[in-house]
Amino acid sequence: MTDIQALRELIEAERVRFEVPGVAVAVVIDGEVVLSEGFGIRDRETGAPVTSQTLFAIASDTKCFTAATLCALADDGLIDLDAPVRDTIPWFAMDDDHATALVSARDLLSHRTGLPRHDFVWYGETQLSLEDIVRALPHLPLSRQLRQTFQYNNLAYNTAGYLTEQITGQSWTESVQTRILDPLGMKATSFSAREASDGDFAFPYHKVDGELRRQVLPSASKLGPPGGIVTNVDDLSRWVLARLGKEVDGARPLTDGALAELHNPTMIGRIGAADFPERQSMGYALGCLVESYRGHRLIRHGGNLIGYSSDIAVAPDLGAAVVVLTNLHGTSLRDALALMILDRILEIEPVAWGERYHEQMTVALAGKAAADEHRTKAAAGRPATRALEEFVGLYEHPAYGTITLTAGGGALGIDFHGLGERVRLTHRDRDVWDFNLVEFDIKLPLIFLTGADSEITGLSVPFEPLVGPIVFTKTAPPVTPGLLDKIPGSYSFGSLTVTVKVVKEQVVVALPTLQLPLESVGGNAFRSPAMSTVRAEFVLSDSGDVVRLIVEPVGIFEKD
Repeated sequence: MTDIQALRELIEAERVRFEVPGVAVAVVIDGEVVLSEGFGIRDRETGAPVTSQTLFAIASDTKCFTAATLCALADDGLIDLDAPVRDTIPWFAMDDDHATALVSARDLLSHRTGLPRHDFVWYGETQLSLEDIVRALPHLPLSRQLRQTFQYNNLAYNTAGYLTEQITGQSWTESVQTRILDPLGMKATSFSAREASDGDFAFPYHKVDGELRRQVLPSASKLGPPGGIVTNVDDLSRWVLARLGKEVDGARPLTDGALAELHNPTMIGRIGAADFPERQSMGYALGCLVESYRGHRLIRHGGNLIGYSSDIAVAPDLGAAVVVLTNLHGTSLRDALALMILDRILEIEPVAWGERYHEQMTVALAGKAAADEHRTKAAAGRPATRALEEFVGLYEHPAYGTITLTAGGGALGIDFHGLGERVRLTHRDRDVWDFNLVEFDIKLPLIFLTGADSEITGLSVPFEPLVGPIVFTKTAPPVTPGLLDKIPGSYSFGSLTVTVKVVKEQVVVALPTLQLPLESVGGNAFRSPAMSTVRAEFVLSDSGDVVRLIVEPVGIFEKD
């Protein structure tokens, strides 16, 4: 029989080892909840303790709820998990015709769409709806073919949430509430950390420069289906009992058929490749990983969000489960603790998971710090090629949104997705800056792009490492007021005549053999989006009349 007091002592000792402020743990053995308790503190400012009712953001452990809701809908015959998404959302599209035609709910839930993460599409304080995110997909390059390999993807789960809405006519939160939470009596569970933060709530922390710092609470606007649930270990005890096929207060929202869909491996590959021989991947199911742990089938998933790390592990064949919630970002305590508890449940020789994962985490952090230091020292630091004011402006991408650059105090300032001081620009060399996401201590090269006239046309940032850099186009300053009303007409250069038309604010220059649409670069100047070497500028007289059209490299035309 498992010694529960020994488990408590183990949890506290590992919490201290990994320097985690607060931990909440639930343990189920033989279908019974034997432990649901808190350890450490939920708020470093007040010293308030973690309890079994303390709320944590569970991040990507939300994905299993999203998948389970769709499995329940499939169990009721409301959706075929293998039918194309387009059967339900006719306008659904991706940046690949094959994927557009065939992507199914099962593909979305098992991360096999061919789309890499592209997480910067949604990250920050954007007010994107689920539909907005789905409509962004055609603008995001795939890195693999559909069903070729496993590629973890939050956007796929946003799409699954939107699909749920189209099937049920309810919001995703309402579907999860009515299908899962209410039947299980999960009364403390909600969908917004910011709304939950005035109660028994674990505030998030991240170690920055060796110090624990409280993080900004995550926005609920689009975390939703991939990572938006906020709950506690008392409620999650009910969730894992349901995952074990047990009735909870007489309710069983997931039938054997729905659980089989949820838990059976769907995508095989190097999914969470084993760092240790005791853990061998069996594939990814729907919203959860399946592995063989020391010869026993283990279904689990972890979650990471700024300031939170979690792990929910279910062993159906043993009737056992472990839930670990922490309020520290990226801590390996979640992995180590779940396995150490499982060893004791299994009553087998314990593996020194605490020592293993602590060493692995320590080495990884030290390696990153050394690499960052080398990168900083290696920067040439030569000055920019032009005045900072020339870089200022709005840079747009149809899926990633807008980057706004300002100049002041001898530096470039940046606003991206409303992150404020959580993102910064640091000059690196010439026209290259470091885009620094402070919360994650991620630095990415931001590189300015120019056209044939040496004017800045955009910038690129490698937001998604599995595809090429993401290119943002610089928004042109406004056209000179009234110019579009003045420029239509004929212009001559010797025997050569061109005609200028304005059609719905689109400027078109008609050459003898070519219709050339132009786009504004601000003021009186335009460029051809189709022919990068063509630039046009209208010249005004002192009285403000258009007198001349300069088309490079064609000629200088006087207005007739």
